[in-house]
Amino acid sequence: MEFGNPALDIKAPTASDHVDRDPAQPLTRRHVHVVGEYTLMIGTCAWTFHHRGTLVGHSNLKGSSKKPITTAMAAMHGQMLTAVAVDPRTGRSEFHFDLGGHLRTKPDASADEQWHFSTPSGLCLSYRGDGRYSWQPGDTPPDDLRWLAFTESG
Repeated sequence: MEFGNPALDIKAPTASDHVDRDPAQPLTRRHVHVVGEYTLMIGTCAWTFHHRGTLVGHSNLKGSSKKPITTAMAAMHGQMLTAVAVDPRTGRSEFHFDLGGHLRTKPDASADEQWHFSTPSGLCLSYRGDGRYSWQPGDTPPDDLRWLAFTESG
């Protein structure tokens, strides 16, 4: 999910490898998409997304259907992130949005990373299922991350 001021991410054209293309007419494609200043990536956790109190989507996929994820992403589209709260005792977190969206995460059976939030400065806030966090450059190798406990004063 992308937040903050939008910008275009434009990749250099790449040749098409489509099998039905005419070799005399090489097709190229330039990938362009909108990115935000901030990026939130959801990892290993269970999640639900409510909009104005109504459940819109969740991570409990049955079979191979991705409809709950697609529906939730569509409902989040265009909403501004206004607040984030974490409960390190339970490993749960909540994201509140300006148009009534509310994303909740909770750990699955592991203490793996639930989500990480990338900032324009290159720093990344990551949160695990055991309620610990890391605040380090986004390119820090996973084995080098320092996971810290929340203190009662902070």
